[in-house]
Amino acid sequence: MSQKSNQNQAIPSQSPWAFLLIGTGVFFGLYWSMYQRIPLSANVTSDIERIFCVLRWHGITALFLLVMAIRLGFLQLSKLMASSLKGDLEVIIIEKQKVNHQVMIDSLIHTFIFFVASLAYTAIVPLEHFSIVAVGIILFTLGRVIYLIGYQINPKYRAFALPFTYLPHFYVATKILENFFLEGF
Repeated sequence: MSQKSNQNQAIPSQSPWAFLLIGTGVFFGLYWSMYQRIPLSANVTSDIERIFCVLRWHGITALFLLVMAIRLGFLQLSKLMASSLKGDLEVIIIEKQKVNHQVMIDSLIHTFIFFVASLAYTAIVPLEHFSIVAVGIILFTLGRVIYLIGYQINPKYRAFALPFTYLPHFYVATKILENFFLEGF
C-alpha cells in the first residue's frame, strides 16, 4: 500500500491548470497552422456567400451534436435493457449517461452562443481574414470532442479542451465589440 502511495506522489499533481495551459498551447499551434492552409477569401465575395459559407462550416458542429444525441439514445436504450440487472453494469451505464447528458447540454449552449457570434462576426470580418471563421469553427468542434473524451476518462482532463471552446468565443466577442465601439453598427 505504501508503495502505491509513493507512486502517486512521484507523479506531478496533474492539476487542471496544467491541462489548461497545455490545451492553450495546442490550440494556438493548431490555429496558426490551420489559418495558413484554409484560403477562403477568394471564394467568398458577398455577404450572402459569407453567411452560407459559415453555415456550411457549422455543419461540422451540427454533425457532432447529432452523434451526441444518437449516443444518448443508445445509452438510454442500454439503461432500459440493463434495468433488469442490478449491479455494476447498471451503475456504469447510468454514470455514462449522466456525463454524456451534461456534455450534450453544455455543448448545445456553447454551440448556440458561438453560432450566433460567428454569424455576427462574418458581417464585419475583412475578406482577407475570413478564414479565421472556418478555423474557429473547426477548433471549437474539435474542442467539444476532446471535452467529451476527456470528461469520460477523468473530469479534470476536460480542462485541456476549454481553450478550444472559450478562445474562439473570446476572439469573436472581442472583435464584435471592437467594431461596435470603433465604427458603430
